Amino acid sequence: MTYKHIQALVPNGEHFDESGIINEGGFLSISHLDAIEQTLDTASPALEQANALIETQIATITELNESIVTMQTASEAAATLATTQGARILALDAEVKELGKAPSGNGGSKLEVKEDTKPEGVIPAYLDANEASNKWADEQMARRKKK
Repeated sequence: MTYKHIQALVPNGEHFDESGIINEGGFLSISHLDAIEQTLDTASPALEQANALIETQIATITELNESIVTMQTASEAAATLATTQGARILALDAEVKELGKAPSGNGGSKLEVKEDTKPEGVIPAYLDANEASNKWADEQMARRKKK
């Protein structure tokens, strides 16, 4: 096996014998330790940046999870509103169907509606034969018939 990373840490002018280390064990010199320490120091800021990035990503994930909860709540409220409005639409549709079955009149008379209540014996002016405008209209119709 080749130890590229360890060989890269060996200071210039030093010897690195893979086979000797594997078979017999190895010793590190002060220059080896210095080279390893220097490499670790160089890697340390990159590790700190990576950890900072991880913390940022965790915060972003937390915010997104909170947004999801808010959106789910809004979605449930919208679904409830849609259900309520759907029930109202069905009720209005049934009312329209019921009203569609009722007579519409001939356009010249007032349509009697269930809620339309009036005292007995009271005749509206447009139906009263003794009303002045009705007498005048009757006279006009009679003249036209004579011609």
